[in-house]
Amino acid sequence: MNTKTKTVLLATMIVTLAALPLLKSPPNFEQCSKQAARSVTTSKMLATLVSRCESKFAGRRKPGGGYTYLHPFMRQQFDIKGPNPTKEEMEHIARAFDAYIERKKEAEAARLAREAAIREEQAKQRMKDREHVAAAAVKMTIVGVKFGSSEFDASVEVNNESKETLSEISFDWALIPKGDKVCPVDARDATWSVKSVDLPPGGSVILNTHETTSASTSPSSLRLCGKVSGVRIADKTASAQ
Repeated sequence: MNTKTKTVLLATMIVTLAALPLLKSPPNFEQCSKQAARSVTTSKMLATLVSRCESKFAGRRKPGGGYTYLHPFMRQQFDIKGPNPTKEEMEHIARAFDAYIERKKEAEAARLAREAAIREEQAKQRMKDREHVAAAAVKMTIVGVKFGSSEFDASVEVNNESKETLSEISFDWALIPKGDKVCPVDARDATWSVKSVDLPPGGSVILNTHETTSASTSPSSLRLCGKVSGVRIADKTASAQ
């Protein structure tokens, strides 16, 4: 290649380079992505370059000026001075994130507590339903009674015809005229008593109780009647321990 040819090629290169825009590092994400779009011809290459822009610049230019940073987990925007948060701005964002995590923990703890309370209430209601059914299946018979001036001693035979093991039985007592054959359903002249028992299904027991009453207890004109007003089902878990 002679000297004249080399001179022509060199001049051509200089003119070509002068016609190209000066390449420089983009100042922010927006310029970076624009440069990427101008420099590639396929969407795959563009996606790769834009991804590099995203990793290089955390902030995004706001229409009115300045930058904003969108936290990837909180989905909260923070105003920042430049295309990337400064050290002080990162510390502020970190504190906000710590507070966010703490609120999430508190909210989760509250949710779990609410669910536990609901489960506990549901369990209590199921137990009440079981005890209501069991109480209806417990039969009692007064086998002996001795009256005092404002009190009485009674012996009661209890038969557990329910499917539950019972730990407590409650009774309501009523003093009614001897001629009355039926014990009033809502009658309750005497204080109710709870007897601690361990009564399995099909089991029976004789219970002796001493009760006080404000009603007249003249044995000549009254008789004692009673009914099972409630039961408590034995806690098998507690007994197993």
